[in-house]
Amino acid sequence: MLPRRADHVATCRVAGALVLISLSAPAGELAGDVCVLNDTGSEVWGLVDGRRDMASIAGQLAKWHGVTADAIEQDVAATLEDLVSGGYLRSDAGPADPSPP
Repeated sequence: MLPRRADHVATCRVAGALVLISLSAPAGELAGDVCVLNDTGSEVWGLVDGRRDMASIAGQLAKWHGVTADAIEQDVAATLEDLVSGGYLRSDAGPADPSPP
């Protein structure tokens, strides 16, 4: 999974929490949905840049928190999946392989 932020999402801080706000939505979804992230969710969001995959994000968080990437990989994957399913992130399969088969 190569997550990237959805274009229709704005962020703001409220009482120290990062709040994601959907400004528009695809057909069938409501605009104005919000998601309040905890500290770890905020760190995950901050590392989503469209170039880092889930393992890279987990690796960076592991360094910051002094744990192994294996210890937090499931939590990072779950957070990313929740943000994708909520429409706050988009998920690409990753960069295309430039070499022919």
